[in-house]
Amino acid sequence: MKRGILGVIATVIVLAVWVVPLWAGPMVLKVGTVEPPQGWALVNVVKPFLAKVENDAGGTVTFKVYAGGTLGRNPTKYVKHVRDGVMDLGWVINAYQPGVFPDDEVVNVPFVAKNPLEATVAINNMVGKGMLRGYDSIVPLGVYVLNQYAVHSTFPIKKPADLKGKKVRAAGRLQQGLVEALGAGPVGIPAPKIAETVSRGVVDGVILEWNGMKTFRIVDLTKYHCMVSFGATIISFIMNKDVFNKLPPQAKAAFEKHMGMPFGKDWGVKQTKNEKAIMESVKNNPKHTIYVPSASEMEQWKAIMGPVVEKWEKEHPKGKVLLDTYKAEIKKYRAGK
Repeated sequence: MKRGILGVIATVIVLAVWVVPLWAGPMVLKVGTVEPPQGWALVNVVKPFLAKVENDAGGTVTFKVYAGGTLGRNPTKYVKHVRDGVMDLGWVINAYQPGVFPDDEVVNVPFVAKNPLEATVAINNMVGKGMLRGYDSIVPLGVYVLNQYAVHSTFPIKKPADLKGKKVRAAGRLQQGLVEALGAGPVGIPAPKIAETVSRGVVDGVILEWNGMKTFRIVDLTKYHCMVSFGATIISFIMNKDVFNKLPPQAKAAFEKHMGMPFGKDWGVKQTKNEKAIMESVKNNPKHTIYVPSASEMEQWKAIMGPVVEKWEKEHPKGKVLLDTYKAEIKKYRAGK
């Protein structure tokens, strides 16, 4: 009798050992972003990517999204938060990460890329070749180059002289150098705080792209839009390296299927379409004025910005190589190679 009871207990223990993993459920990964819950990139790019991964992972992984800076309100610390495990995946504005991605500055060079897709393909190829520092400390799930930044202001701008003496929000060393060369005072402000500073009159203008203008509710505060290229910046969706390496095989395969170039291209196609829609909406609004400089006027802007780019190219340890490669990759894309 005693032996029979012990046998039953042993059988229960063995079953428990085998059954518990089946009840453990999927790995729950925390996703952090400074974008609000209705943010365009979160809704149209990040969540669809997560849905694809979750579907192909066969129930081995799921995601909990923390929007609006819930896991960290300071966007300059997002790479650190991912590395430290505060969040497993993070939507990162690369230009806000001091010293982390020093070679990203190549996309800040104005008048190189014409649209987000060609720039994104070029940069993904450069990341794949290991040319850009900072990406080896995390897992870059998606790397995307935003549309060319323009200047949006509370006053009319047609020529470089119109910016003299004004305070203009600019992100990154090169972009701030361009603003300074034009006679304006560059001010560094994280995107979520731009609307507040414009409404208070702290800055007179903003260097930004159309999606950011709408997402962070700046577009209605700046009625004048001068379409001069101020380069672009990179947004990335990254993952903690240790967490990625510990994924169940099926989950890791799902990530690898959708990350990298497929993610970047999807982002680029959607973003290009979205940017055009926003611009058309503003263009059709009688309260706004969009100014596109003529070819001769554009040469005035280039003449002032050119020396700033040349200075960056000489001072950056890999400036020439990075810029030459970036241009070559874009040229290959345009040629369909």
